[in-house]
Amino acid sequence: MAKILVTTRMQPQIRERLTAAGHELVLCDAVSWEEKCAAAKECEAIACRGGAYPAAFFEALPKLRILALPSAGFDQVDLDSARAHHVIVTNAGNGNARSVAEMACLLMLGAAKKMTYNTAVVTGGGPWRNPKQPTFSEVSGKTVALLGYGNIAREMDHLCRGFDMKVIAYHPRISQKTLPEGTIPCDDLALAVKDADIVSCHIPARPENNHILGASFFASMKPGALFINTGRGSVVDEAALIDALRSGHLGGAGLDVFQEEPTPASNPLLHMDNVVCMPHIGGETREAKERVYGIAAENVLRVLSGEAPLSPVT
Repeated sequence: MAKILVTTRMQPQIRERLTAAGHELVLCDAVSWEEKCAAAKECEAIACRGGAYPAAFFEALPKLRILALPSAGFDQVDLDSARAHHVIVTNAGNGNARSVAEMACLLMLGAAKKMTYNTAVVTGGGPWRNPKQPTFSEVSGKTVALLGYGNIAREMDHLCRGFDMKVIAYHPRISQKTLPEGTIPCDDLALAVKDADIVSCHIPARPENNHILGASFFASMKPGALFINTGRGSVVDEAALIDALRSGHLGGAGLDVFQEEPTPASNPLLHMDNVVCMPHIGGETREAKERVYGIAAENVLRVLSGEAPLSPVT
């Protein structure tokens, strides 16, 4: 049958689904597209995470039929080149949506409770109460604006309801979305965040979204509001975010994504006591990994047998 390039991170039981269908697996732990390309020379399918897939990647693999991404994002894939070389690209849809939404909630709570500052107090060995201790707040009953109402934001909406929060859902085509009862639709970005105590970003990385959240956006946010980002770092002008935090206009931030990843240790965001940072691991839970690799495997099996994939992006 076909050769399939997979990462060893794919669970054994899911790999067995591929081999049980008669396919041969080529294991690869490479990160760079060049290494993956070299390993995939005779492969008709690839199910690997992370990194870029530029035009040169597809040009070098004439046998490739499907690139099955075990993730929701596909912003680093040259889709035009994939189409030109008749390669189907799929993603994992909402396989990691609940896990990323949980991370957004963690960051929201961490920012509200001044977790970075208070953790440093505990580990620093000083007094636990002092005049400089910042006031922190509850999230219960607050207003949260969800920017970009896709699978992850929908899960976040559900979780926020557990805190009895008022939810505003922003999307430029929000009228085309089905919202839970009580969620407030909004197709105007500035209006969506005007009265929000917390703004949670779930905007995908696309050329038109680059730095869409800049100085004017942060200025339009409510003074003292919290900004959470588990979407993509490229949608945020980090310099503007830093200025808004330093000025005190924003009360804090919780970030799982950055403009550059890994972000340099010199990034001021890493050294602010009102910012909670994580290393882009929102979708890295055990449960999410099993779901996204299962979806990738199903997409591979379908395409190799001549069927339509579950979740095509090309």
